[in-house]
Amino acid sequence: MKHLPHPSFAKWFQRTFVRAWIVIALLFLAALIPSHLVSKGFGIAMAFCFASALIGTLVYLFYQLFHVKCPQCNQPMETTRGASAYSALCLRCDTTWDLGIGVGGSD
Repeated sequence: MKHLPHPSFAKWFQRTFVRAWIVIALLFLAALIPSHLVSKGFGIAMAFCFASALIGTLVYLFYQLFHVKCPQCNQPMETTRGASAYSALCLRCDTTWDLGIGVGGSD
């Protein structure tokens, strides 16, 4: 069995994470705008958008983490969490891909 780093997943995951958190931070700041400057329900609407974006981002990223495709054969892989990082096993290629997500890199 080969053990290789996944060529693109970690970069994609990190870019998506950072972009989503920038949007979430902006929504949070928008919810803090004093009510005398905007309409009465604006803060509540922004708080709802903040919570929705936060939950949606977490669900989306976890879904993507457990639905990784093999970069060689494009087949779905089984994602597992080791002691310090996530990896995905492709049964068809007999390869374990280090996804680069977790604490400390690969096992």
